Amino acid sequence: MIIPINDVAQLLHPALPAEVLERGTVCCIGVFDGVHLGHQELLRATLECAKQKSLHPLVLTFSNHPLSVLAPPYAPQLLMSAEDKAAMIATYGVEYVLMVDFTPEFSQTTHNHFIQRMLMQNLGMRKVVCGFNFHFGYRAEGDVTYLSKMSEALNFKVDVRERVSLRGMTVSSSQIRGLLERGRVHAAAEMLTRHYRLSGEVVQGEMRGRTMGYPTANLVVPEERLKPRPGVYAVRVKAGERCHNGMINIGSSPTFEDRAEGLEAHLFDFTGDLYGQRIEVEFIERLRETRKFDSIKGLMDQLKMDESAAREYLRDLDESEKQ
Repeated sequence: MIIPINDVAQLLHPALPAEVLERGTVCCIGVFDGVHLGHQELLRATLECAKQKSLHPLVLTFSNHPLSVLAPPYAPQLLMSAEDKAAMIATYGVEYVLMVDFTPEFSQTTHNHFIQRMLMQNLGMRKVVCGFNFHFGYRAEGDVTYLSKMSEALNFKVDVRERVSLRGMTVSSSQIRGLLERGRVHAAAEMLTRHYRLSGEVVQGEMRGRTMGYPTANLVVPEERLKPRPGVYAVRVKAGERCHNGMINIGSSPTFEDRAEGLEAHLFDFTGDLYGQRIEVEFIERLRETRKFDSIKGLMDQLKMDESAAREYLRDLDESEKQ
Protein backbone atom coordinates (compact mmCIF):
# COMPACT_ATOMS: atom_id res chain seq x y z
CA MET A 1 0.00 0.00 0.00
CA ILE A 2 1.35 3.42 -0.95
CA ILE A 3 0.42 6.12 1.57
CA PRO A 4 1.08 9.78 0.66
CA ILE A 5 2.02 11.95 3.66
CA ASN A 6 1.52 15.64 2.96
CA ASP A 7 2.42 17.14 6.34
CA VAL A 8 3.99 16.31 9.69
CA ALA A 9 0.65 16.01 11.47
CA GLN A 10 -0.39 13.29 9.05
CA LEU A 11 2.84 11.39 9.70
CA LEU A 12 1.96 11.40 13.40
CA HIS A 13 -1.32 9.67 12.56
CA PRO A 14 -0.63 7.50 9.48
CA ALA A 15 -3.26 5.20 8.05
CA LEU A 16 -1.76 2.01 9.46
CA PRO A 17 -4.10 -0.67 10.82
CA ALA A 18 -4.03 -1.27 14.58
CA GLU A 19 -2.86 -4.85 13.97
CA VAL A 20 0.24 -3.54 12.14
CA LEU A 21 1.15 -1.21 15.01
CA GLU A 22 0.59 -3.97 17.56
CA ARG A 23 2.74 -6.56 15.77
CA GLY A 24 5.33 -4.00 14.72
CA THR A 25 7.24 -2.96 11.61
CA VAL A 26 10.69 -3.11 10.08
CA CYS A 27 11.30 0.46 8.88
CA CYS A 28 13.63 1.20 5.99
CA ILE A 29 14.29 4.91 5.49
CA GLY A 30 15.90 6.89 2.68
CA VAL A 31 15.46 9.07 -0.39
CA PHE A 32 15.66 6.02 -2.71
CA ASP A 33 16.15 8.10 -5.87
CA GLY A 34 16.63 5.55 -8.64
CA VAL A 35 15.96 2.46 -6.46
CA HIS A 36 19.42 1.23 -7.53
CA LEU A 37 21.51 -1.77 -6.43
CA GLY A 38 22.31 -0.19 -3.06
CA HIS A 39 18.66 0.57 -2.38
CA GLN A 40 17.69 -2.93 -3.47
CA GLU A 41 20.07 -4.36 -0.85
CA LEU A 42 18.26 -2.32 1.82
CA LEU A 43 14.89 -3.58 0.60
CA ARG A 44 16.07 -7.20 0.60
CA ALA A 45 17.33 -6.83 4.19
CA THR A 46 14.03 -5.27 5.24
CA LEU A 47 11.94 -8.03 3.71
CA GLU A 48 14.17 -10.79 5.07
CA CYS A 49 13.95 -9.42 8.61
CA ALA A 50 10.17 -8.92 8.34
CA LYS A 51 9.74 -12.53 7.30
CA GLN A 52 12.01 -13.92 10.04
CA LYS A 53 10.48 -11.84 12.84
CA SER A 54 6.84 -11.83 11.56
CA LEU A 55 6.90 -8.05 11.30
CA HIS A 56 5.43 -5.77 8.63
CA PRO A 57 7.92 -4.31 6.08
CA LEU A 58 7.61 -0.53 5.73
CA VAL A 59 9.60 2.01 3.72
CA LEU A 60 9.58 5.72 4.55
CA THR A 61 10.80 7.82 1.66
CA PHE A 62 10.27 11.29 0.21
CA SER A 63 8.35 12.67 -2.74
CA ASN A 64 10.98 15.40 -3.18
CA HIS A 65 14.70 15.55 -2.48
CA PRO A 66 15.42 17.01 1.00
CA LEU A 67 17.95 19.43 -0.52
CA SER A 68 15.13 21.04 -2.52
CA VAL A 69 14.04 22.46 0.87
CA LEU A 70 17.29 22.59 2.83
CA ALA A 71 19.57 24.02 0.10
CA PRO A 72 17.68 24.51 -3.20
CA PRO A 73 20.75 25.58 -5.26
CA TYR A 74 22.35 22.22 -4.45
CA ALA A 75 19.30 20.03 -5.02
CA PRO A 76 20.08 17.39 -7.67
CA GLN A 77 17.87 16.58 -10.61
CA LEU A 78 15.98 13.37 -9.97
CA LEU A 79 16.45 9.93 -11.51
CA MET A 80 12.76 9.07 -11.28
CA SER A 81 9.39 10.55 -10.41
CA ALA A 82 7.90 10.12 -6.94
CA GLU A 83 5.09 7.98 -8.38
CA ASP A 84 7.47 5.64 -10.19
CA LYS A 85 9.69 5.39 -7.13
CA ALA A 86 6.84 4.38 -4.83
CA ALA A 87 5.49 1.89 -7.36
CA MET A 88 8.90 0.29 -7.86
CA ILE A 89 9.55 -0.04 -4.13
CA ALA A 90 6.16 -1.74 -3.77
CA THR A 91 7.04 -4.28 -6.49
CA TYR A 92 9.76 -5.70 -4.23
CA GLY A 93 7.08 -6.83 -1.81
CA VAL A 94 7.14 -3.94 0.66
CA GLU A 95 3.79 -3.87 2.42
CA TYR A 96 3.63 -0.15 3.22
CA VAL A 97 5.37 2.70 1.36
CA LEU A 98 5.03 6.07 3.10
CA MET A 99 5.70 8.84 0.58
CA VAL A 100 6.46 11.91 2.68
CA ASP A 101 6.57 15.49 1.39
CA PHE A 102 9.83 16.90 2.78
CA THR A 103 8.69 20.34 3.95
CA PRO A 104 10.33 23.14 5.99
CA GLU A 105 8.18 21.99 8.92
CA PHE A 106 9.39 18.40 8.60
CA SER A 107 13.01 19.58 8.45
CA GLN A 108 12.62 20.99 11.98
CA THR A 109 11.95 17.53 13.45
CA THR A 110 14.64 16.64 15.99
CA HIS A 111 16.47 13.34 15.63
CA ASN A 112 15.15 12.18 19.01
CA HIS A 113 11.55 13.08 18.16
CA PHE A 114 11.87 11.34 14.80
CA ILE A 115 12.88 8.05 16.42
CA GLN A 116 10.63 7.98 19.46
CA ARG A 117 7.46 9.69 18.26
CA MET A 118 7.35 9.10 14.52
CA LEU A 119 9.04 5.73 14.12
CA MET A 120 8.35 3.88 17.35
CA GLN A 121 5.05 5.34 18.55
CA ASN A 122 3.33 6.06 15.25
CA LEU A 123 4.84 3.50 12.88
CA GLY A 124 5.32 0.63 15.32
CA MET A 125 9.02 0.36 14.49
CA ARG A 126 10.79 -2.65 16.04
CA LYS A 127 13.80 -2.57 13.73
CA VAL A 128 15.26 0.02 11.39
CA VAL A 129 17.28 -0.77 8.25
CA CYS A 130 19.44 1.98 6.76
CA GLY A 131 22.58 2.69 4.79
CA PHE A 132 26.01 3.41 6.31
CA ASN A 133 25.71 7.14 5.54
CA PHE A 134 22.19 7.61 6.91
CA HIS A 135 21.52 10.96 8.61
CA PHE A 136 18.24 12.24 10.01
CA GLY A 137 16.63 14.92 12.14
CA TYR A 138 17.12 18.67 12.37
CA ARG A 139 20.42 19.69 10.75
CA ALA A 140 21.10 15.98 10.14
CA GLU A 141 22.23 15.64 13.76
CA GLY A 142 21.23 11.97 13.88
CA ASP A 143 23.45 9.30 12.32
CA VAL A 144 23.98 5.54 12.54
CA THR A 145 26.12 5.90 15.70
CA TYR A 146 23.35 7.78 17.48
CA LEU A 147 20.79 5.33 16.13
CA SER A 148 22.70 2.37 17.57
CA LYS A 149 23.04 4.11 20.94
CA MET A 150 19.29 4.85 21.04
CA SER A 151 18.46 1.27 20.08
CA GLU A 152 20.02 0.03 23.33
CA ALA A 153 18.07 2.53 25.43
CA LEU A 154 14.72 2.09 23.66
CA ASN A 155 14.93 -1.63 22.84
CA PHE A 156 14.80 -1.70 19.06
CA LYS A 157 17.19 -3.24 16.53
CA VAL A 158 19.35 -1.55 13.90
CA ASP A 159 20.68 -3.06 10.69
CA VAL A 160 23.24 -0.79 9.00
CA ARG A 161 24.16 -1.86 5.47
CA GLU A 162 27.58 -1.05 4.05
CA ARG A 163 28.23 0.50 0.65
CA VAL A 164 27.55 -1.57 -2.48
CA SER A 165 30.21 -1.45 -5.19
CA LEU A 166 30.15 -2.38 -8.85
CA ARG A 167 33.25 -2.50 -11.06
CA GLY A 168 35.21 -0.60 -8.43
CA MET A 169 32.66 2.21 -8.08
CA THR A 170 30.34 2.85 -5.14
CA VAL A 171 26.73 2.52 -6.22
CA SER A 172 24.87 5.71 -5.33
CA SER A 173 22.32 8.08 -6.83
CA SER A 174 25.00 10.76 -7.24
CA GLN A 175 27.31 8.29 -9.00
CA ILE A 176 24.51 7.36 -11.41
CA ARG A 177 23.75 11.03 -12.09
CA GLY A 178 27.40 11.56 -12.92
CA LEU A 179 27.39 8.65 -15.36
CA LEU A 180 24.29 9.97 -17.12
CA GLU A 181 25.74 13.47 -17.30
CA ARG A 182 28.70 11.94 -19.15
CA GLY A 183 26.40 9.98 -21.46
CA ARG A 184 27.35 6.61 -19.99
CA VAL A 185 23.82 5.23 -20.02
CA HIS A 186 24.99 1.60 -20.20
CA ALA A 187 27.07 1.91 -17.01
CA ALA A 188 24.18 3.72 -15.31
CA ALA A 189 21.85 0.89 -16.31
CA GLU A 190 24.11 -1.64 -14.58
CA MET A 191 23.80 0.27 -11.29
CA LEU A 192 20.07 0.80 -11.72
CA THR A 193 19.54 -2.84 -12.87
CA ARG A 194 17.43 -1.43 -15.70
CA HIS A 195 17.81 1.13 -18.47
CA TYR A 196 17.38 4.78 -17.50
CA ARG A 197 13.96 6.16 -18.42
CA LEU A 198 12.36 9.54 -19.05
CA SER A 199 8.69 10.15 -19.71
CA GLY A 200 6.74 13.17 -20.82
CA GLU A 201 4.17 14.62 -23.18
CA VAL A 202 4.63 14.81 -26.94
CA VAL A 203 4.19 18.33 -28.29
CA GLN A 204 4.38 19.80 -31.78
CA GLY A 205 7.84 20.88 -32.92
CA GLU A 206 9.31 22.42 -36.07
CA MET A 207 8.51 19.24 -38.09
CA ARG A 208 11.87 19.41 -39.91
CA GLY A 209 12.46 15.70 -39.38
CA ARG A 210 9.32 14.83 -41.33
CA THR A 211 10.69 16.57 -44.45
CA MET A 212 13.90 14.50 -44.20
CA GLY A 213 12.13 11.18 -43.73
CA TYR A 214 12.80 11.13 -39.97
CA PRO A 215 9.66 12.42 -38.22
CA THR A 216 10.22 12.98 -34.51
CA ALA A 217 8.16 13.06 -31.34
CA ASN A 218 9.15 16.17 -29.38
CA LEU A 219 9.13 15.25 -25.72
CA VAL A 220 8.61 17.65 -22.80
CA VAL A 221 9.83 16.26 -19.47
CA PRO A 222 9.61 17.82 -15.99
CA GLU A 223 12.42 20.25 -15.17
CA GLU A 224 13.42 18.32 -12.06
CA ARG A 225 14.21 15.16 -14.03
CA LEU A 226 17.80 14.51 -15.09
CA LYS A 227 18.43 14.32 -18.84
CA PRO A 228 21.48 12.39 -20.10
CA ARG A 229 24.32 14.30 -21.75
CA PRO A 230 23.32 15.92 -25.06
CA GLY A 231 23.80 13.62 -28.02
CA VAL A 232 22.13 10.90 -30.08
CA TYR A 233 21.05 7.67 -28.39
CA ALA A 234 19.55 4.31 -29.33
CA VAL A 235 16.29 4.02 -27.39
CA ARG A 236 13.16 2.06 -26.81
CA VAL A 237 9.95 4.07 -26.67
CA LYS A 238 6.77 2.95 -24.94
CA ALA A 239 3.67 4.60 -26.38
CA GLY A 240 0.42 3.29 -25.00
CA GLU A 241 0.68 -0.48 -24.72
CA ARG A 242 3.27 -0.84 -27.49
CA CYS A 243 7.05 -0.59 -27.41
CA HIS A 244 9.02 0.72 -30.40
CA ASN A 245 12.73 0.80 -31.19
CA GLY A 246 14.15 4.16 -32.18
CA MET A 247 16.71 6.89 -31.60
CA ILE A 248 16.62 10.25 -29.87
CA ASN A 249 18.52 13.52 -30.02
CA ILE A 250 19.01 15.43 -26.78
CA GLY A 251 20.08 19.03 -27.10
CA SER A 252 19.89 21.73 -29.74
CA SER A 253 19.78 21.53 -33.54
CA PRO A 254 22.97 23.38 -34.54
CA THR A 255 22.58 22.62 -38.27
CA PHE A 256 19.42 24.76 -38.23
CA GLU A 257 20.96 27.40 -35.92
CA ASP A 258 18.42 26.33 -33.27
CA ARG A 259 19.86 26.77 -29.79
CA ALA A 260 16.76 25.59 -27.92
CA GLU A 261 17.37 22.41 -25.92
CA GLY A 262 14.96 19.58 -26.69
CA LEU A 263 14.35 15.85 -26.88
CA GLU A 264 13.36 14.57 -30.32
CA ALA A 265 12.64 10.85 -30.68
CA HIS A 266 12.31 9.01 -33.99
CA LEU A 267 10.45 5.71 -33.76
CA PHE A 268 11.50 3.11 -36.33
CA ASP A 269 8.78 1.71 -38.62
CA PHE A 270 6.09 3.76 -36.88
CA THR A 271 3.15 5.54 -38.46
CA GLY A 272 0.65 7.50 -36.44
CA ASP A 273 0.09 10.60 -34.35
CA LEU A 274 1.53 10.87 -30.83
CA TYR A 275 0.65 14.51 -30.13
CA GLY A 276 -0.69 14.97 -26.62
CA GLN A 277 0.26 11.45 -25.58
CA ARG A 278 2.57 10.55 -22.74
CA ILE A 279 5.46 8.33 -23.83
CA GLU A 280 8.38 6.74 -22.00
CA VAL A 281 11.91 6.66 -23.43
CA GLU A 282 14.38 3.97 -22.35
CA PHE A 283 18.03 4.86 -23.05
CA ILE A 284 20.01 1.91 -24.43
CA GLU A 285 23.29 3.27 -25.84
CA ARG A 286 24.88 6.61 -26.75
CA LEU A 287 25.73 6.85 -30.46
CA ARG A 288 27.45 10.23 -30.86
CA GLU A 289 27.66 13.89 -29.94
CA THR A 290 25.23 16.42 -31.35
CA ARG A 291 27.08 18.46 -34.01
CA LYS A 292 26.56 20.94 -36.82
CA PHE A 293 26.55 19.71 -40.44
CA ASP A 294 27.52 21.76 -43.49
CA SER A 295 24.37 20.76 -45.37
CA ILE A 296 20.99 19.07 -44.96
CA LYS A 297 22.30 16.19 -47.07
CA GLY A 298 25.21 15.74 -44.65
CA LEU A 299 22.76 15.58 -41.76
CA MET A 300 20.53 13.08 -43.60
CA ASP A 301 23.51 10.84 -44.39
CA GLN A 302 24.48 10.88 -40.70
CA LEU A 303 20.91 10.09 -39.62
CA LYS A 304 20.98 7.00 -41.83
CA MET A 305 24.20 5.87 -40.15
CA ASP A 306 22.69 6.61 -36.73
CA GLU A 307 19.64 4.52 -37.59
CA SER A 308 21.80 1.62 -38.74
CA ALA A 309 23.89 1.72 -35.55
CA ALA A 310 20.81 2.04 -33.33
CA ARG A 311 19.06 -0.87 -35.03
CA GLU A 312 22.15 -3.02 -34.49
CA TYR A 313 22.37 -2.17 -30.78
CA LEU A 314 18.66 -2.82 -30.31
CA ARG A 315 18.73 -6.05 -32.31
CA ASP A 316 21.57 -7.35 -30.14
CA LEU A 317 19.61 -6.36 -27.03
CA ASP A 318 16.48 -8.12 -28.25
CA GLU A 319 18.45 -11.29 -28.93
CA SER A 320 20.19 -11.21 -25.54
CA GLU A 321 16.87 -10.80 -23.74
CA LYS A 322 15.46 -13.86 -25.51
CA GLN A 323 18.26 -16.08 -24.21
